[in-house]
Amino acid sequence: MEQVEVTYTLGDMYAVTFQSWRRIVLKILILFGALIAAFIALPMITNGLTFRESAYWFPWDFYLGLVLFLLLFIFGACPPISYFRSKRQGFLGPNHIGLSSDGARLEGPKGQSLVYWSAVKHLVETKSRLFLFIGPSNAIVIPKRAFADQAGFEAAIGEAKAHLNASNA
Repeated sequence: MEQVEVTYTLGDMYAVTFQSWRRIVLKILILFGALIAAFIALPMITNGLTFRESAYWFPWDFYLGLVLFLLLFIFGACPPISYFRSKRQGFLGPNHIGLSSDGARLEGPKGQSLVYWSAVKHLVETKSRLFLFIGPSNAIVIPKRAFADQAGFEAAIGEAKAHLNASNA
């Protein structure tokens, strides 16, 4: 793939967040599930309450509100925070991204790097973006708008899949 030039937008930040939603929600559910289990079990152990009595006492509305606030913050506020921080630090672009047999090469205003295919955890393609996930919520985003036409975008997806499959073999 020829190098493409990308200047990241707020939409790209939201796209990465929404592609990572399963992991984020799972972490929140595990955290609050453990808290709820502990706070229901503690009165049962220390005061001899039944499960029903302990569950009735539990402040469900408070924890539900806390979970909703956390989800709204993560999905609503975190992408703009990340966008404006990246903009202030000069990381939004223009960035040049190219794919080779070694990995994804990134050249931006602050430096350059090569992300080897073995570091790419998984690849996700949507109608408008190609995501090369290098962490649970970190991805190299190659938007369709960086290509002259749909064929170039599809060729980049095919090339990325081929390189990733070859590195996993």
